Amino acid sequence: MVNDSAILHAGPKDMAAQHFATAGYFAPGRDISMADHMLDVVIRSEGAEVSELVDLYTDSQVAAADRALMHDLASSSNSVSK
Repeated sequence: MVNDSAILHAGPKDMAAQHFATAGYFAPGRDISMADHMLDVVIRSEGAEVSELVDLYTDSQVAAADRALMHDLASSSNSVSK
């Protein structure tokens, strides 16, 4: 078992459904939560498929917004501590 960790998606669940659909994993029916669906995809997928999901997220607009937010938070934290 590989002990690597990476973000597959962070953000609203409707964007997670779109993100996973881009990779060919379409949203589950109403009887399965998006979080359960995402876990199921990862558990049942080969490493290369999971890497593709990580790469899709890393290159997404959601990830870019997350990085900008983290940068802003770090910048404001540094200015407060001075």
